[in-house]
Amino acid sequence: MSAKLRASACRGLMAYLMSLGMTLTLLGVTGLLQQGWLAAWTLLVLTGCLTLASLHRKAALAAGGVALIAGAIWLPVGGAGTITEVFRALMLHMSGLTTALPMVATEFALLGCVLTLAASWFVTQRSAGAYPALILLVLIAALLWLGNLADSLICLLPAAFVCVTLLLRAGDEHTSTARVLPLAAVVTAIAFGAAATGGMVSPPLKKAADSLRQRIYDTFFYTQPRDVFTLASEGYYPQGLGQLGGPATPREEPVMAVITPRKTYLRGVVKNIYTGRTWLEDIGGRRYLWTAPRFEELRTTAFDQNLPTLGETVESTLLSPRLMQVRMLRDSASTMFVPQRLRTLTAEDRLTPYFNLSSEVFATSNLQPGDVWTVEAPLFTSQDSGIRQLVEAAAAAEDPNWATVCDRYLQLHEQIDQRVYEMATQATAGISSPYDQAIALERFLASNFAYNLDVPLQSPNHDFVSSFLIEGKEGYCTYFASAMTVMCRMAGLPARYVEGYVAYPDGEGLAVVTGKEGHAWTEVYFRGFGWVTFDATPISVEYPDVPPEASENSDSAPEDDEEQPPEPEETPTPTPPPADMPTPTPEPESGPESPEPTPQQGEAPGQSEQDGPEPPSGNPWGWLLALMILLALAARIILVQPDVQAKMRQTEFARWLVYTQASYDALRSHGFIRDAAETPAAFAARVDEQRRLPLSLEPFAAAQNLMFYGHAAPYEEETAQARRTYAALYRTLPLWRKLHFQLRRICLPARLSDITCK
Repeated sequence: MSAKLRASACRGLMAYLMSLGMTLTLLGVTGLLQQGWLAAWTLLVLTGCLTLASLHRKAALAAGGVALIAGAIWLPVGGAGTITEVFRALMLHMSGLTTALPMVATEFALLGCVLTLAASWFVTQRSAGAYPALILLVLIAALLWLGNLADSLICLLPAAFVCVTLLLRAGDEHTSTARVLPLAAVVTAIAFGAAATGGMVSPPLKKAADSLRQRIYDTFFYTQPRDVFTLASEGYYPQGLGQLGGPATPREEPVMAVITPRKTYLRGVVKNIYTGRTWLEDIGGRRYLWTAPRFEELRTTAFDQNLPTLGETVESTLLSPRLMQVRMLRDSASTMFVPQRLRTLTAEDRLTPYFNLSSEVFATSNLQPGDVWTVEAPLFTSQDSGIRQLVEAAAAAEDPNWATVCDRYLQLHEQIDQRVYEMATQATAGISSPYDQAIALERFLASNFAYNLDVPLQSPNHDFVSSFLIEGKEGYCTYFASAMTVMCRMAGLPARYVEGYVAYPDGEGLAVVTGKEGHAWTEVYFRGFGWVTFDATPISVEYPDVPPEASENSDSAPEDDEEQPPEPEETPTPTPPPADMPTPTPEPESGPESPEPTPQQGEAPGQSEQDGPEPPSGNPWGWLLALMILLALAARIILVQPDVQAKMRQTEFARWLVYTQASYDALRSHGFIRDAAETPAAFAARVDEQRRLPLSLEPFAAAQNLMFYGHAAPYEEETAQARRTYAALYRTLPLWRKLHFQLRRICLPARLSDITCK
């Protein structure tokens, strides 16, 4: 076998193994490893054709022409459609919908073979060195690690073998690939064998690595379904999540400890669709990273951070943010409990907060005891004196969100009894102010209906609110919140249903919240002002007094003719925790402690992408891939710099050759290209005659004559001279020619044996 044929065969083998490793990994992570044999045979045929074509220049040109013609014919007759279908299926797979990709498994495998072989053929050529292939391998391994797909690393075994081989032969350009294959096989087998048996693991380093991976995953890859809080976890849905009502048995186990200056409504889930049996939401399916600057406008709108716009003439401490902290005392769903007008949110340790357009806040995993977050937010409700004045003052301001809010929060179920409409009309008769209408409905419900946990089962064949208001006339928080929300909508007031907890702090500002403080209430939207919390649930038991907040109301006292809302301590709510709270006893996992996911579209990624006003935020894998490509490009720019390449060479001749090649590249950018038949001395004389360069090339050419024709070994002086020549040539290049120089070295492998660059 001739040396040229042997070299081509070795290169083909390296390209085949590299592409096989990448293709198998791609098939493994997508669950299509059954296509592995098809990929292996396809790559073998394609690599064989490339190897044979590379033996002769004319054959290579002919093969390239045939490939271009075949592609030009295939794309219009169905190839473009096939590529589009495969790409769409891959995007759906990355979004969590895994049923589409198996339908185009064969096409996906074949396209993967073509792409990976093209990349492998480039990175495994000898002139490229070992680093491009190594960078590619590291990027793929990093993606597997970040995606928690370490089990697929075994598929990279052929590619790892190639990288080890390239590293072993990188020290000497004349080293035969065949000579290092046995050693590369041993090294690769030892490395993967040690990894398979667990190897040596440093627990602190592993913990730090796992923490880093989780943080990256939470920030860039959070698309998995999540557990959503529901009052069912506290015993308020005895008939299941699909049916409100029935006898409730609230849990007494502590849920969280809250440090807050006053009674605080901690929102969990917000729902806008009333079905007649329960509440759902259809706008919270898409998730937005809380700290992402690009989502600032969405965050501002969702949490009323820009409302109200009262101007400098109207001030109130009710709108001033108050600092509070939440610490979880038991496991819970991913929902983070926060006030409505959230201004700042700081989560500690492992929590990465997200939000949605329903203004819910949640973490990327279920909450655990010890999870802590701190927030700043105004804590007012409809019961605070002065709110009416502020709402009326803001009503004249322009509100760009008003139309959207009305479209989302005025829906009514068609089976609601007509008598409920009549009740809403009677309760608001003669009242023109939207805020006063909401207050009237709140007082109507609290005054005319009784609080009772022990109520009969609700019939699934009757509208829940109608049954409560017309027949039962007693219930607990979900009854009153549902009725309040529905009746507000009947009066033309945008309203939504909220579930969460109410925190009642003691004299020192500490509230231990139990399942009995699980609660439901209503939020009503007022033009120009935003959302206000209303709680129509009547008093069931006495609650401890809340720390006075006289300073909040001193500058916003109501007008003389303004009706006084109820005092905060008289707000209807569920039973508070006793003063001496015993240490909770852990309950078995089979109990209601583990929250069931709410049947919301927010639980399934991709189901409600059309619901938001913005286009999808992009595939996180695509963003990370772009980042990886930028990092690879940066690494390539660094690695092709002559000084960096020279440091990686082990012999003086190799270092001298690096600067000699760089000098010829710089001469090319100056417009001087040495002909293949020209000696270094003749080329230098031709260039010097034109007097366009700041130095003479005669010493540079003399050194080449000694090395190439006299077979002399260069000393450090010759290497330093070659470096000075390169530096002078590069320094005098215009800016755009320097760019040409860098792009050429980045895109084309450095030629260590052909300094003519032709």
